[in-house]
Amino acid sequence: MALAAPCPDGAPATVDGFRTELDALWRQGLAGDDVVFRTGVAQQEASLSCVAEPLPPLDAARLHRNRALLAARSGDPLGAARAVASMRRVADGSEDPGADDRWLVESDTLAGFAKTDAAAPPTAEFGTSLAASVFIDGRETQERPLDQPVVVQVVGPDGSMVDATWLPARQPLPTWVQYPPSACDERQGSAGLVQASRQAETAFANLDVDGFREALRTAATGLPCADGVLSPSEAAAIHRLEGVRLYTLGARDSALRSLQQARILDPLGTIEGDALAPGSPLARLWDQAATASPPPWVPVDAPDGLDVRVDGIPSRQRPATVPSVVQLATPTGRVIWTSYVPAMASLPSLAAFAGPTPEQLDLAPARRVYLEDELRRKRSTRRQALLLTGSALLVTSGMAWQANRNAVSDYNGIETAPEHLEGHRRRANAMATAASASGALGAGLFGVVLLFEL
Repeated sequence: MALAAPCPDGAPATVDGFRTELDALWRQGLAGDDVVFRTGVAQQEASLSCVAEPLPPLDAARLHRNRALLAARSGDPLGAARAVASMRRVADGSEDPGADDRWLVESDTLAGFAKTDAAAPPTAEFGTSLAASVFIDGRETQERPLDQPVVVQVVGPDGSMVDATWLPARQPLPTWVQYPPSACDERQGSAGLVQASRQAETAFANLDVDGFREALRTAATGLPCADGVLSPSEAAAIHRLEGVRLYTLGARDSALRSLQQARILDPLGTIEGDALAPGSPLARLWDQAATASPPPWVPVDAPDGLDVRVDGIPSRQRPATVPSVVQLATPTGRVIWTSYVPAMASLPSLAAFAGPTPEQLDLAPARRVYLEDELRRKRSTRRQALLLTGSALLVTSGMAWQANRNAVSDYNGIETAPEHLEGHRRRANAMATAASASGALGAGLFGVVLLFEL
């Protein structure tokens, strides 16, 4: 995992440093220094992904506070009201629930956008990459408020920060939430993925939190690096594992979708240990997954010439309302791309995996030498043909000229009978014409060879 963009020079790498900058910007905004304030907000948001760990909720509220003041100063009352609502929602659930009231006292501008009787915003679950931890306003969750801005931070399975941003209300989540970058130092066998998923399920059943997280990390980081095509039962094990993880986060709808796909692919599969004890919430969710309606399928826009596997099944369609594991492989079976695709998510563009056209091929040096030699050979053949043809025409011209001289001599001879004079004249003229034409054409062919160096 790696940051989506390089960090600006001097960007804070700690939460404390980021908090200090937030409060300094707030004071500059209250002092009316608009230019410095606006520039500072933009720079700080650019450095948000450089903070090495998720922000506490109160710091996320501070960021909403600064954005609210910026929107108010920019003539955006709706944006200011939404940012103030996020500030109050996040601060009220933080370690300092009265912080938002103090900020409103400090700024009459923001106080005018605060609503004391505001209803709770509607929320919606969202899909994420396998085992990626998404923090919304400082809390790990699988849902976001729709009508309020949020601070989004994504931590990869290996614990490193993937990226972060302040997201306006109703704007879709960035693609790195669903498809964070992955670095494959080595390829992972499918057997290891299945073993890791089983270990995670067993650790969950035994309440082994550390074991569950470690096995989950192994499966999540290994999936994009799979060295072979997964079977449907192996894909089902991945979906069971993700269903358990989502269940622990309280994302029941997303967990149900993962468990549904697991049961479709492997009806006899089960979760290890005592996690499915009769009457338990997870057991009820597991039973509900078996009776859910089949999902609709949508096309996979993959380049021609590549094999597409969806949960191990050869297909150029994938389920739309449940997650899937999509793989691209060459005709020889070499896997070139593997990704966990959350339910309702759009696939990223796969055009980059298309093979090069003949015009785009960077020929190997040996191939280029061969083509250049072939071109020289063809040129040499054409040159020789033109030279031989030109030589033959010049010889023909000489022979025709000699025949002309003989006809002229016969025409002028004192022994020539009068009745033969007309025949000798016609023959002399014809040979003269032939000599001139063949000589001119032969000389022209030699000129072409010399001029164009064929």
